[in-house]
Amino acid sequence: MILLIFFVISFINNIIGPLIPDIIESFDLSLTLVALIPLVLFIAYAIMSIPAGILLPSYLTDLFSYFTISCGMTVLQVVINLLLRATGGEEHFAMYAVLYN
Repeated sequence: MILLIFFVISFINNIIGPLIPDIIESFDLSLTLVALIPLVLFIAYAIMSIPAGILLPSYLTDLFSYFTISCGMTVLQVVINLLLRATGGEEHFAMYAVLYN
């Protein structure tokens, strides 16, 4: 389970690069603004590491953290569905959605 979690974290960190051209096109951003996307991820790591370590022993904090992670996974699910539709086309979307889920 721990290996799977580290795989998912690495996957999320590494998938940003290939999506940069689509992000630029979709949101009409400059390269400077697009560069902030991975930077924000690492800034969040730096800022939240110590508070997360301090708050970890609390059960309610664990529940809140799990809820927050689930919210993020929901957003990723929606984004992935949109990407599947855009890359695979409308006619193959149902097949790709079944394979993904």
